[in-house]
Amino acid sequence: MHNNRYYLLVVLYLLSALITISGAVMKILHFAPGDVLLMLSFFVTIGFMLTAIPEIVRSKHIQRVEQVMWIVSFIFMLSISGMLYLVLRRKVVIGETADTQIRK
Repeated sequence: MHNNRYYLLVVLYLLSALITISGAVMKILHFAPGDVLLMLSFFVTIGFMLTAIPEIVRSKHIQRVEQVMWIVSFIFMLSISGMLYLVLRRKVVIGETADTQIRK
């Protein structure tokens, strides 16, 4: 189940990035499908968020402050926080790896 959700998150994130970039380039070049691609990227991005946020909220492996941080960062900076979540932090959130942060 965890691998299926991970692959879904990766596909949604990459699709969102690819469609957004394609739509932006088409808008810059004044091609008609640019509007449609940007709308599609919005819905794919919402799909990514609706898949990742419940995973974060249900996590018992991170503190509430970190949960709020991830949700706020997804809302305001999804392109950066989505990549950081998938590459660096998801295994800790779902409990597959111990927290490896250095605490002072």
